[in-house]
Amino acid sequence: MVSLKGRRYSRSVGVSAHQSKLHRSGASKGVQETARSLAVDLVTAEVVSAFRERGVPSILLKGPSIAIWLYRDGAPRPYGDSDLLVPPAQAAHAQQVLLSLGFRYGYESLGPGVLADDLFWIRGRDTVDLHSTLHGVRADPERVWRVLSEHTEVQKVAGQGMNVLDPTARAMHVALHAAHHGRREAVPMTDLARALELLPFAAWAQAGELATEIDAGAAFATGLSLLPAGQAIVERLGMEQDGSVNALLSAHTAPTVAFTLEELRKTAGPAAKARFVVRKAFPTRTYMRVYWPIARRGSAGLVVAYCQRIVHKMGKLLPAIIAWRRARRASR
Repeated sequence: MVSLKGRRYSRSVGVSAHQSKLHRSGASKGVQETARSLAVDLVTAEVVSAFRERGVPSILLKGPSIAIWLYRDGAPRPYGDSDLLVPPAQAAHAQQVLLSLGFRYGYESLGPGVLADDLFWIRGRDTVDLHSTLHGVRADPERVWRVLSEHTEVQKVAGQGMNVLDPTARAMHVALHAAHHGRREAVPMTDLARALELLPFAAWAQAGELATEIDAGAAFATGLSLLPAGQAIVERLGMEQDGSVNALLSAHTAPTVAFTLEELRKTAGPAAKARFVVRKAFPTRTYMRVYWPIARRGSAGLVVAYCQRIVHKMGKLLPAIIAWRRARRASR
């Protein structure tokens, strides 16, 4: 068992190393993205296999299931991490499996209570987003799992069969993903545009019914409405959009800091707000080394990375405040 895990791990590290060589050799962006996606697929296969051995069911979200479905013309659909949905009752068990594979939680230094907020795990350049529900869904997570686990099919990823969302649930998730990120993120918007070109109205009607079943109808309608073709579908379906601050921020491509301000507003209590600010301002060293290359250059590089990150966020603070206040007024 140990040797098998080691072999899985070495395969993912090997592809990551090959990807770095491609980058240094000046390979095209498309080749680099393909290498990165291959590395992610190997990590996904490793994690899903480990979950299965420990009795943790999972559903792969987005990634290769979207790439194969919506990008049949050969256009690249890059993805940089593994998004896995697990039953809420098994989330703690899944976290232990990730720890055994060498992953560490991105914000672990702020205490165990943080795990309920953002299940983001890192191992070197490998990242896993562990979900127990979906963004925009208001139903109880256990209900979400029960419903979505009935809307899956098997797809081979890195040679291994694993559960992915079926076309109806996938269409719903494409809209929810667009609602979550809004027009400021190119990939979710491209996914949505391609799905709108591919799927007939009847498919979107089924996806809307599924969204309603898990109390995600408003977010689903909001995501679709980000594009004119989707807005027409929402009007035919007679669905109401999400009028929340976050939905309005997404629709108007607000800076990501604006969403942080809304999260801070909704955080209850001075102590909790202080912890939230510290968490956002000073992520762990593990996180910084993944997303800020200079942080990999020893202690001095890490200090520089933290300073650069703060300066970067402060530069976006004023437009974020303006966008946040505008959204707050419009949501009332």
